[in-house]
Amino acid sequence: MSEKDLDERGTSFSRKLAAYRLSSGLTQQQVANYLTVNRSTYTKYETGVSEPSIATINKLAKLFSVDVNTLIEDNPNPKLSDRLSYSVTLSKTERDIIAAYRRFDRAEKKRIIAIFSKMLQDHESKRENKE
Repeated sequence: MSEKDLDERGTSFSRKLAAYRLSSGLTQQQVANYLTVNRSTYTKYETGVSEPSIATINKLAKLFSVDVNTLIEDNPNPKLSDRLSYSVTLSKTERDIIAAYRRFDRAEKKRIIAIFSKMLQDHESKRENKE
């Protein structure tokens, strides 16, 4: 789905959902899994056929790392370039890892970053020792 397609259908809210999902590198199925709804239900949110509950909107805001007001304010849909300063192609595994990470609370995220940083240091040390 292109940005042009987003402009031609749905509400501002539904266009934003699609834009944020695309800029996050997630599939509709991954977002649906995160929300614990059927993919067809999530698709209805993106097409403007139905609207999610307040609780679901809160989950979406958390997933996309945006304020709830950013999702629900009636303004033009965000441009993908506003969300990302660079373009990257993520593998399915990388997208799954990001989606899983976003489900954690702040303390859990700090722990994951600490573990990841330690693993990265160990990896770099091993690489330097081989050279």
